[in-house]
Amino acid sequence: MWNNEYDLVFTNEIGEPLAAHVIYRSYKKVANDIVMPGARFHDLRHSYAVAALSSGDDVKTVQENLGHHTAAFTLDIYGHVTDRMKRDSADRMDAFIKSIQKRAKFQRGKARGQEQKTHTKRACSY
Repeated sequence: MWNNEYDLVFTNEIGEPLAAHVIYRSYKKVANDIVMPGARFHDLRHSYAVAALSSGDDVKTVQENLGHHTAAFTLDIYGHVTDRMKRDSADRMDAFIKSIQKRAKFQRGKARGQEQKTHTKRACSY
């Protein structure tokens, strides 16, 4: 008889929660298969946090998903990720500033062209 009273995603054959040793054994099999036999189950939390922060998830969301009490705690543990994020942010800001400078230069050139046309029209109309 199916018994999934907790609405679980992963269950045993009859809908009950998986036993910890079953999860651990399955994890170690996968870790061995991908030639990472020393990988610990807890490493999944770290991998998640690094991937989430690196892909742009905000710290508050990651903090809540990990169950940390504060975002500051999450940043203390995963601050090395934010250093790279700072460099990436600086690169994006640099590209943004350059695009504004390019646009401004184009607009100045366009305005000069209009100014020259107006000046030529005035000179011809006299």
